[in-house]
Amino acid sequence: KMRATYYVLLIAALSSYAASNQVVQLNDKLDTVAGNSVTFECSLKDGSMGSYYMFWYRQRPKNSLEWIYKEGGKYGDRFGDRFVGTVDGSNNKCTLEINAAELGDAAVYYCAASP
Repeated sequence: KMRATYYVLLIAALSSYAASNQVVQLNDKLDTVAGNSVTFECSLKDGSMGSYYMFWYRQRPKNSLEWIYKEGGKYGDRFGDRFVGTVDGSNNKCTLEINAAELGDAAVYYCAASP
């Protein structure tokens, strides 16, 4: 039985606040096998995550941007079951875990912050 591997990109998105407080990706590219889990991480270059709301978005090929997660346990439609977002303010890190990854999850994932 063949298992397909797909690649997922994480690109840090610069949000609408001062350019000195950039969102920094901690993974440039991740790959996994369908059915496994995968975790993305980002942090703020300067400043504390405690001063911002953190978000995760994704964009699949030929599709519009989809909102996945907003800090505080809020999820977009279809994302509350296999997707888990967390913010670790003490380590200045925001993560998004996809459980039981599917081929349809292959996308560019964006981490963003808003005051």
